[in-house]
Amino acid sequence: CQAIAAAKNAALSGDYEIPMHIRNAPTGLMKKMGYGKDYRYPHNYEGNFIAENYLPEEIKDSVFYNPTENGSEKAIREKLLKLWPGRYR
Repeated sequence: CQAIAAAKNAALSGDYEIPMHIRNAPTGLMKKMGYGKDYRYPHNYEGNFIAENYLPEEIKDSVFYNPTENGSEKAIREKLLKLWPGRYR
């Protein structure tokens, strides 16, 4: 599967930092360091979605899954095009 291969390749091609806004901040020190700052919980927004980046900076523009025009993938593709204009073409 192309999506799995792309994800594996990204995982094996570098030692990436987890973005600060999605890091867990269980301690006061971690909060002071900026862990979790500006995190937006998608389920608090309309449609349970926000156009937020959860990938490391080095691979933030990567697309791991490109649905085709076939079968149920067509509906998935249409939804992704609507949610992520500019990322999916």
